[in-house]
Amino acid sequence: TPTTATVVVTVNQALATVTLAGLTQTYDGTAKSVSATTSPAGLNVAVTYNASSLVPTNAGSYLVVATVNDPNYAGSTTNILVVNPVLALLSLTNLVQIYDGTAKLVTATTMPTNLTVILTYDGATNAPTNPGSYLVLGTIADPNYEGSVTNTLNINPAMPTITVLPTAGAQFSFMVSDIAGQEYVVQASTNLIDWDSV
Repeated sequence: TPTTATVVVTVNQALATVTLAGLTQTYDGTAKSVSATTSPAGLNVAVTYNASSLVPTNAGSYLVVATVNDPNYAGSTTNILVVNPVLALLSLTNLVQIYDGTAKLVTATTMPTNLTVILTYDGATNAPTNPGSYLVLGTIADPNYEGSVTNTLNINPAMPTITVLPTAGAQFSFMVSDIAGQEYVVQASTNLIDWDSV
């Protein structure tokens, strides 16, 4: 006896492979997309970066998921996109100053301009006040730029002004003008070789 039947035939998607390239790039202010190739070639691929379809610009690490978008093929892959910061130029100036009782800050200049720079003086963040030599380390603090430089800040002692006021006979007086609170030792000599404190 002839008979007929209706059946459902399921044709599964074939497995495709996805390969990512351009996973290491350097910041330059433009969007940094990765490239995806498939096997078989030419399949449409949807790519996300940290679960977003927006292509990143700033330096950092991003989780990349690439998924085949095709009715006949299925496949996906994941990897990490690393956008490295770019090296910026950093210079230090105002490295020789005269003691006057105030903190002596070094000036940092960057290229590109106006990047944030962290300065330390012999490892401390506070600028020094007293005369001496201090190792200055400047480090760029910016997510998209990197760079550092070292130099030496020299704070020289202040030179006092001495005014000699002659008087009658062999006597004289003098006046020292300088920063308030400084101590001075006055010495005298009869031969300019041997000196005694007076």
